[in-house]
Amino acid sequence: MLKNTFHLIIALLISLSLIGCVAPSNTLSIEPNITLPTQDPTIRAVSINITSIDKRSSTALAEINRNAALAVLKPSRDLRYFLQEALEKQMIGRGYTVSAPANINLQIALNKLYADLQEGRLRHNITVDVAISVVAMASKWVNQYTYLYA
Repeated sequence: MLKNTFHLIIALLISLSLIGCVAPSNTLSIEPNITLPTQDPTIRAVSINITSIDKRSSTALAEINRNAALAVLKPSRDLRYFLQEALEKQMIGRGYTVSAPANINLQIALNKLYADLQEGRLRHNITVDVAISVVAMASKWVNQYTYLYA
């Protein structure tokens, strides 16, 4: 009995020591809470179609120097689909119908998204540089809005 307990404790200590050897993950979890707006009763039956495009040259969010090696941090989900999903939820929350074909076509273009991450022992400093374009097209007009955040 004592011998089995001793073997179990040794196995547990070995497994715990090996857990410390696991490399940190290079995947960033992107799961923010989305606050949906209240429905606007003045909106008539308008249908919209939402598409997204990623124009970035790299899908990496950040590159950091971790233990004298360059580590590339990538998101847990495809960000263009995440932006499209967030806009669809916002528009449905307001009372629009999201379908194809539609009266209005919206295209979200992710032009630039990069985070400058400086890792410390107790604190991380993150600076984000974002450029997003939204193009709205209807049968008689086209509007483009570009948002830059730094």
